[in-house]
Amino acid sequence: EEGVPGRKLKIKVIKDGKKTVNITLSLKMVRFFGKFVPEKAKAEMSDKGIDFDTIIEQIKDGADVGVIAEVQDGEDHVLISVE
Repeated sequence: EEGVPGRKLKIKVIKDGKKTVNITLSLKMVRFFGKFVPEKAKAEMSDKGIDFDTIIEQIKDGADVGVIAEVQDGEDHVLISVE
């Protein structure tokens, strides 16, 4: 439902100061849609030390609302949160 906390997974990747990935997934569909997250997004997260599959497991196990992972490296920034 729109506006209800804990219903969406958000993934944002900013590389060299430019937003390269901006994904919002329904938590109900994370298992299914997780397969469709672009490899580019997974690779950029992996480059920053974030394992996407581990994030999905945390969410399936009941992640709280808020930031799950965040990495800032110069102008590169990765943010994964549940909203």
